[in-house]
Amino acid sequence: MSETLRHKMRSAVFNAFRFGIDKRQHKASLDTTEKIYSITSRNQYLDRINDFCKTCPDVKSVLELTPEAVKRYLDIKAVIGNCTQKTLDDYRHEMKKIGKCMGLDLSCPQVFAWSDPAKDRGAKDVIPREDYYKIASYAMENPSKSAACYLLEMQVGVRVSDMAYGVRATEEGLSIRCKNGKICLRPWTPELRRLWQTDALQKMVNKQGKLIAPKDNSLNKWLRRTEDKLGLEHHSWHSVRRRIAQDKYDAYRGSGMTRMDALSKVSLWLNHGPNRQRTMRESYVAMIW
Repeated sequence: MSETLRHKMRSAVFNAFRFGIDKRQHKASLDTTEKIYSITSRNQYLDRINDFCKTCPDVKSVLELTPEAVKRYLDIKAVIGNCTQKTLDDYRHEMKKIGKCMGLDLSCPQVFAWSDPAKDRGAKDVIPREDYYKIASYAMENPSKSAACYLLEMQVGVRVSDMAYGVRATEEGLSIRCKNGKICLRPWTPELRRLWQTDALQKMVNKQGKLIAPKDNSLNKWLRRTEDKLGLEHHSWHSVRRRIAQDKYDAYRGSGMTRMDALSKVSLWLNHGPNRQRTMRESYVAMIW
């Protein structure tokens, strides 16, 4: 970040500083300009400006100093700085105050702290990529109903219950009835269409185009037994879904997306809402880079 913007931000804070005046009297007066009343507060805002400039060097002008820039700053502090929720809320308040001193609206939505999930649960309970493909190779070499569903899962990335009870073919693609009745559409791709037309899957499809798959418990049991045969650590069907989510995130980031945008994109692909970044971090995507 250029010295110009940092200087303007610091100058706005110094100009708003009024040490020794009566806070209540000033607020009761007709003066509506933003004021800072204590040395401690002034120094906190100056420290925040310095940290913002260091963390977000790509913000180079007042025009680029926006609520979105503040939100990105807080996101970086949450991920890399490992800040607590209180710290993030304090930073958000300080940036909003600095904005008022500059005549800018820098208010942004709350950014949540991202606690590190336990190793054996949540986002970190993800099947290793090598094991993921070893099971795929086994499924292709040892065809069965459950094996066909595993290969289909690699394309659609849904919950095990959705695979067992909700998959139906349409002209647009696979329409999958998911949790809470939400419909997830996976458009036809050459690989998805080829897979859907294999004998193993077509034998499970009824006249209405619905997949009559093994029950969810049977799918997880097949997965455990296959892992035992291959000498692999046990992982559930949901761990496979997390593998797919992580790979999607990596691809989005590799294309140039920001962390928050990539998490939002993964959330939508998984059939969650667009603003579920914290859920993605805690439950699906462990490696945030």
